[in-house]
Amino acid sequence: MQDVRAAFQSVTGLGSERGVTDLASLKLAFCVPSRCGVEQASAVLMAVKALRELGCTVTERPAPDVLGAKAAAIVRTILTASLAEWLGSLGIADEEVSPLSAAIAAEGRRMPAATLFAASRDLAAQAHHFASYMDGIDVLISPVLAGSPPKRGAFDMTARNPAAHFAQMEAVAPNAALANVTGVPALALPVGHDTAGVPLGVQLTARLGQDRLLLDLGEQLAAQGDDAA
Repeated sequence: MQDVRAAFQSVTGLGSERGVTDLASLKLAFCVPSRCGVEQASAVLMAVKALRELGCTVTERPAPDVLGAKAAAIVRTILTASLAEWLGSLGIADEEVSPLSAAIAAEGRRMPAATLFAASRDLAAQAHHFASYMDGIDVLISPVLAGSPPKRGAFDMTARNPAAHFAQMEAVAPNAALANVTGVPALALPVGHDTAGVPLGVQLTARLGQDRLLLDLGEQLAAQGDDAA
């Protein structure tokens, strides 16, 4: 957490003062996408319990899966176009990158300009829709991953199916693209461990511009976990 705060202060030029003065005034919600495993759901509930002990009001609401799927589609469009542009601008041939990267770049080169423009419009729409989803709460608590961290080699870079690759990314980290697309601050923290001893990740997502509040809350949650340990 100290590294995250230091990076935030370095980038923004803001001071080190904390922004959260009354945790009891915060309204939080948690959600667990249905495709997340039992251990991931347990980590979220552990975080909820700790936050309630800190005085926060925490309620449950449905996971924003529809918004998450749309965000994932937007991310695919942007990443595909950007990879094609980067490889072209740097003069890197398809033979110099993995077959999967080459296939994604080829898709980007075929992409109509109208598709990329539509993605820019959809970015603004997603920000609006997610703000509506966050109506009445300050922070959303959710799992980082659907299950255990993927093992090395789980993503086959020799494959040539961009659609399958991006679908796998979204399946591994449900709704993770929402923060990237909307620009809202999100913070991942370890809360507990799975049966193999691997830390379980919980994500805190706040409203646009509430980065400092999120850092403060994250530090309080991390300290609560340390005390419990």
